[in-house]
Amino acid sequence: MRGARCVRGRARRAFLRGLVTNLLNPKMIRFSVAFLPQFVDPAAGDVTAQLVLLGALFVAVQLAVDIALGAGAGRLAGRLADGRWSRRINRICAVAFVALGIRLAAS
Repeated sequence: MRGARCVRGRARRAFLRGLVTNLLNPKMIRFSVAFLPQFVDPAAGDVTAQLVLLGALFVAVQLAVDIALGAGAGRLAGRLADGRWSRRINRICAVAFVALGIRLAAS
């Protein structure tokens, strides 16, 4: 029971850290201020409600993308933890570095 509670606590702290980081991110604020208002139509009704709806849709889409990336990265990490994949990646990197070294020496 204690282990599950500890994992939930870490997950909650990670979520809150990410939330605060994103809310205080000046690039995200700039993007929202520059991007969302161009899709608001004052003739269609309450401007504030439109901005809130657009913001909520943006957050929902971004959350879906982030969840998909996180799940994909988790699966990939699980596969890369296997010794075979690790050796293959090391060999590919070694070949690439040797090739780059040869090219550098030849130039």
